[in-house]
Amino acid sequence: MKFCWWLNSLMKTPLLAKVVALAAGLCVVWLPGVAPAKTPALQYHFTVDETNVYAVEITVQGENGQQVTSGNIFIATTELSSNAATLTWHSNLHTENRQPFQPGMGYYGGPYMGPMNGFPRAAQIMLDTHGHVLRSSGDYSLTVPLGELVTTLYPPLPLQTGKAEELKDEALVMDSPQLLGPIQAPPSPSPYGGGFYMGNEFRNRPATLAVARGTRWQMVSNTPAALTLEKHTTLTSLLGHGTQPRLSAQAEARLEFNLTSGRFENLAGTAALVSVTETTSRQSQIHFKFRRLSGDELAAALVPPPPPVVKPLTEAEIQKLVADLKADDDATRRDAMSRLNGATVTNTPAELLNLLAGATSETDSFPRMCAMNFLADHATTEQVPTLIKLLRDSDVSIRQNAIKALTRLHDERAIEPLADLVARGGSFNQEAVTALGSQGPAAEKAVLALLNERATDTREHACEILRKIGTRASLDALQKLMADPDQSLSQAAVEAVRAINARP
Repeated sequence: MKFCWWLNSLMKTPLLAKVVALAAGLCVVWLPGVAPAKTPALQYHFTVDETNVYAVEITVQGENGQQVTSGNIFIATTELSSNAATLTWHSNLHTENRQPFQPGMGYYGGPYMGPMNGFPRAAQIMLDTHGHVLRSSGDYSLTVPLGELVTTLYPPLPLQTGKAEELKDEALVMDSPQLLGPIQAPPSPSPYGGGFYMGNEFRNRPATLAVARGTRWQMVSNTPAALTLEKHTTLTSLLGHGTQPRLSAQAEARLEFNLTSGRFENLAGTAALVSVTETTSRQSQIHFKFRRLSGDELAAALVPPPPPVVKPLTEAEIQKLVADLKADDDATRRDAMSRLNGATVTNTPAELLNLLAGATSETDSFPRMCAMNFLADHATTEQVPTLIKLLRDSDVSIRQNAIKALTRLHDERAIEPLADLVARGGSFNQEAVTALGSQGPAAEKAVLALLNERATDTREHACEILRKIGTRASLDALQKLMADPDQSLSQAAVEAVRAINARP
């Protein structure tokens, strides 16, 4: 009590009151547990053989319809080095048209999502602990401005989380009509070179568009367990159209980073896209959610799914397809192609096959692709003239499906065109060799003519075919090649002669 009376009397002195107040303030600042929480530096944590599964839902609302892409993406860490982790990934995403979907709604991928939904397990991405891509052999492009699938879940982390951080750079997106990205690199013309090739003819090959990108990070909350961030992204094309940019987009996302797992647990937001070209003006609104699974959900997702039960189309459904393929409007025909793509048909009517054969001459890549996917497995000898014509198509996927159909049909009318394709070489040459060999001894004369070609590879392929189908009529020509200075060619001729002599 005496101490309190003494302190009270001292506080009546102005100077001493200020000194005491200052000392008390300093004590409060340095008291344990009172100091402001320090904002942690963010880093991804990777563990070898760990598989993370994320639930994905992306809704794209365009001017003419709505699409919802949903499912899970599986990302496994397969290797760690001093500064990077190697991730392999695949997914079971699928796309559903919940409202009529028409071309030109600002999201390319609707009809194509059917055949493109299977992702190779061999796709790899190398990231450092801050999310920078060091090497990539394939990611899956999402609608502008979301970017790519894996790098959306592992975006480059902000350097400073305690205050707002703004970054500006340039990027590439797929130009109209695809409107995908930003992407890491331009697409490859090969169907095995990236996720952007969708059966486009070379004259219609997708183009990339340079955009100025702005990224702004802002911390929302900071707890010992997690950090919540807001990310604002803007994209504006450097190329304009009139007074407007050719493409403009923005996205607002909220991300929750788990400081223990070293990963984003939740990511959700909205985006808007406007594209203006010489012939079209399109807008779309996007809603997206990504959520890392755990517990029972994770265990259930990692269990291999049972094989799908595919029911063949009924006769009524086939007749409806035929009627829709004859429709005058493009939207109805495209919808019919979408329903046919990947469907199981046991008794294919000739009328349907002829309609699809006619669709292969259209300029739109989508109906051509769907038609050839079906004809590869269902075409009859009646469609052989169309298939032969398509062996010279500029689209490699069209050629590949034509070769597949002709291999199955064993029609002698295809022998000379297939031999010509082998002589030309190029993409899918081995498939052409297999198709020509499938014709049996009837193809021997045409294959013998290939032994006179200048290209060593062509002559070697001819020896390979004759090893399987050749008769004694081929021995003289093959024996001359046995002394060829090219070792691989001479060895191929020796093996062909040995196989023919061994036949009864």
